[in-house]
Amino acid sequence: MRSALEWAQVRTLAAEGLSQREIARRLGINRRTVIRLARSDVPPHYRRPGLGSQLDPLEPVLRRLLEEWPQIKAPRVAEILRLEYGFGGSERLVREHLRRLRPSSVRPAQRTGYRPAQVLQLDWAEMPTRPRIAGRERRVYALVAALPYSGAQTAHFSFDLTLESFLEGHVRAFEFFGGVARECVYDNHFVAGEHPDLAWPGRGSGRRRPRLTPHCRRL
Repeated sequence: MRSALEWAQVRTLAAEGLSQREIARRLGINRRTVIRLARSDVPPHYRRPGLGSQLDPLEPVLRRLLEEWPQIKAPRVAEILRLEYGFGGSERLVREHLRRLRPSSVRPAQRTGYRPAQVLQLDWAEMPTRPRIAGRERRVYALVAALPYSGAQTAHFSFDLTLESFLEGHVRAFEFFGGVARECVYDNHFVAGEHPDLAWPGRGSGRRRPRLTPHCRRL
C-alpha cells in the first residue's frame, strides 16, 4: 500500500501540470501507481508500525514483581532490572510499563457521544518524512479532519504552515464532507497558533501575530 506522503506528492505535482510519466520518473514509482493516486480524493490509510521496547523481553519479570509487591514503585523496579538483568533504559520507561501492566483502580471514563455533524476534529502535524522535490527536501504538513459520529476522515497536505494553507484545509474538508459541522475542535499547538514554525501574517515584523488560542476550542 502506498503512503499518504506519496499520495500528496503525486497530487501536488499533477496540480503543477506535470505529466504522469514525469511524475513517475521523479518519484521513482510505477506510472499505473501515479494514475491511481492522482485519481484518488482520499489519502491511503497509514499506520506506523510499533518499534517495540527494550522492556518487552523483561515483561514477565515486571509481572512477577507486581504480583509479589503490588505497590512497588518505578525507581525500585528500575534498580532491580539494572542490577539483575542489565537493563539500560530510563526510569520513565519503567514507569510507563508499570502503568500499563498494573490493574487500574480508577472507574472507567464515561464514553462521549456525538450527534451527526456536531463536531469536526482537526489535527495539523508534520509528516514523518521529507520528500526531495526539485533537488531539495521539503517539509509536508497534513491537516487531518475527522467526524467522530461517523468516523469519516480526510486530509489536506501542504508545504507550509501559513494561514492560507490552514483555511484552504478547512474548505477542502468541508467540500469532502459536503457541509459544515457545528463545532471545530483542534487537537494540538500547530492549530492553536503557538508553534514557532507557523507563518501567520505579521510574524517577524515587530507586531504580535494573531493568536488563535482563545478560539482554538470552537470556531
